[in-house]
Amino acid sequence: MDSHSSSNDLITVEATVITGFETVSSAECEELLNPIKPVVRRRGAISFEIESDKLKLCNNLRSIENLYVVSATRTGIDELLNTEENAFTYVENLPKHIDWESSLSAWKFFNDSKLNTKPKCENEVEEGCVSVHPKFRATCNRTGQNHNFQSNEMAAKFGGGCHDHFLWPVSMKEYDINIVINITDNNLSVLLELTRETISKRNLTHYGPTCLRSSYAYCMLRLAEIQVGDLVCDPLCGGGSIPLEAAISWPQAWHICGDNHEKAIERTFNNLEDLNTSRIKESLKPLQFDICQWDVSRPCIREGLIDCVITDLPFGKRCGSKFDNKWLYPRVLKGLARMVTPATGRAVLLSQDRNNMVKTLMTVKHFWKQMRFMKINIGGLKDGGVYLLQRI
Repeated sequence: MDSHSSSNDLITVEATVITGFETVSSAECEELLNPIKPVVRRRGAISFEIESDKLKLCNNLRSIENLYVVSATRTGIDELLNTEENAFTYVENLPKHIDWESSLSAWKFFNDSKLNTKPKCENEVEEGCVSVHPKFRATCNRTGQNHNFQSNEMAAKFGGGCHDHFLWPVSMKEYDINIVINITDNNLSVLLELTRETISKRNLTHYGPTCLRSSYAYCMLRLAEIQVGDLVCDPLCGGGSIPLEAAISWPQAWHICGDNHEKAIERTFNNLEDLNTSRIKESLKPLQFDICQWDVSRPCIREGLIDCVITDLPFGKRCGSKFDNKWLYPRVLKGLARMVTPATGRAVLLSQDRNNMVKTLMTVKHFWKQMRFMKINIGGLKDGGVYLLQRI
């Protein structure tokens, strides 16, 4: 980091997470990073305070979407709820009152950047300088009902204030730093984006119509409480998001997956091959799990063999229909009941078709007991959630 930054500096990091899985993400954060203070949870995000030299460890978090370092927070700002002119004046003047040093140093450290993040002098000529300043853009996210301004207007005013303060070049697409202002009612926070794209875009190179993001897969796997030596199965693997994440994060368990469609089997195999190729280049051990083609209602597995099932059920949107789910869901859960170990076996199921899922659980109540339901955001679809079931 910069010479003025001590390895013991404390920084506040904010991470966007899947709405509904905040408790899962905060538990992972506390386990991996051991933050100074308890993790603060809010809808769709968590924030925590760590030493600056631990910042790159945040790359190892599997349940999060994006990472930000907090530059400033302000609460109870009446100007944001007054006239549009007052709100714009406040945010235009805000950058000059923020201490940017620690957050910009953290951004440079995280991204291994050599850019000069100090404010540019007015008489400085870029071509004659040894150091190069970053390009930036400003983004505004707004929540609340009493604002007299639009998010894009606020982003433009705040970006203008940042430009007046730093004199950095502006670029909406080829930017180096994305400065984000989050406004909730009359509170705001200023963040520097650490990750250019979501961390959940990993593992997959071959995509199907309903591929599950890796962050969803990790959170579901974590809910299953996988133990050493467990045999874990995804009977509806699609592109292999769940078994790939399971093999990476729980190498001490055994993993198997399957699907009835030959293209799904091909995608899973190709994703496994591509991921192993990249792991070998990084001197990591290749992943291993079995891929089968089967009918999940009649799986070719000995009864009671599987310890844990984690899968993403068809929603009836892009794949199948909710009418088909009326007969598909009962067949799937009865097939899973045959393969899972009685009394100790468990299942973590993701579904957006809540109506058919509730009816099915009543039908198979002599096989499965619902232990927990977590409502989560699945691409904005209503009624999506995760069902944690215990085999009877």
